[in-house]
Amino acid sequence: MASIRDLTQKFREAVRAAAVANNYDEGKLAKITSSLMLHSTPPRSTFYLTAIKIAESIRDLQKFVASHGKDYAEKHRSTEQDRDSIENEVGLFVKACRDSIEALKNSIGMEEKKAYGSNWLQALGRGSPNTDCIAHQHGVVLILSEQLHAITEDFDKLRSIRFEETVRKKMHKRRKGIENLPPPENVPAPAAYNDGYSNDWLKEEPRMLESRQQLMDQETEALQQELTEMMNMTQETERKMIELSALNYLFSTHVLRQAQQIESIYMKAMEATSFMEKGNKELAKTQQRNSSSRLYIILIFTVLTTTLLFLDWYNG
Repeated sequence: MASIRDLTQKFREAVRAAAVANNYDEGKLAKITSSLMLHSTPPRSTFYLTAIKIAESIRDLQKFVASHGKDYAEKHRSTEQDRDSIENEVGLFVKACRDSIEALKNSIGMEEKKAYGSNWLQALGRGSPNTDCIAHQHGVVLILSEQLHAITEDFDKLRSIRFEETVRKKMHKRRKGIENLPPPENVPAPAAYNDGYSNDWLKEEPRMLESRQQLMDQETEALQQELTEMMNMTQETERKMIELSALNYLFSTHVLRQAQQIESIYMKAMEATSFMEKGNKELAKTQQRNSSSRLYIILIFTVLTTTLLFLDWYNG
């Protein structure tokens, strides 16, 4: 096995000799030598800088949720106004991050398309823009979306705990109000006047008082029944809200899975296109070989025919 030889020094000497041949001064020679030793990093793209800013915003959101999560979840640590302010701030954070991720997703491949369009003379032999870079950018957007989804999922759990607490409080207050209602037997009767006319009227018309008492009892029972129906409706609404939150969580999870599946399908499609390009190249080579072989066969037949005619003429 041949040993590996380092030709870096010879390459530098060749570059220096070419620079001297082109009449470069010492300053330009020093710049060329430093560029050979210390490679300058290319400027970062706007996509990369925007992705870094979004990642920093997501980390800030994660720190905010982690620091205020206990205050939001435990009712004795903060008031309802503090909880509302925390929820509003988290909502604004999440909306800003989602808008930034959507804008970043829409800007995928734009820089390469601009560079491809500006340097079209140099890019005639390169084909389409770099598909690997576009796939990498799609992966960056997917990672940022997953990080934001994990944070929103944790905060949704805290919101569901708060919602259950508020519903439980309202149900407890309504039950207490229903229990504190006076029963029909304890409803005080209207105070009678002490004059003789009122006493005579009460003695003469006891059926009127009984009918009024029955009406009041019926109204009280109807009110209790209405309150019971309202309590049942509130419980049903609570169950539906919990089911809706669970469905929302499942929907977001399925959307994330679909995004991952779309990413995998995209990668497979890129592989399939590369295979198709290779197949087209092989077909083109095969066609060229077939055409060249046809030319050779025609040439051989022509030479043989000419030879036979010449031999026939010579022998005759």
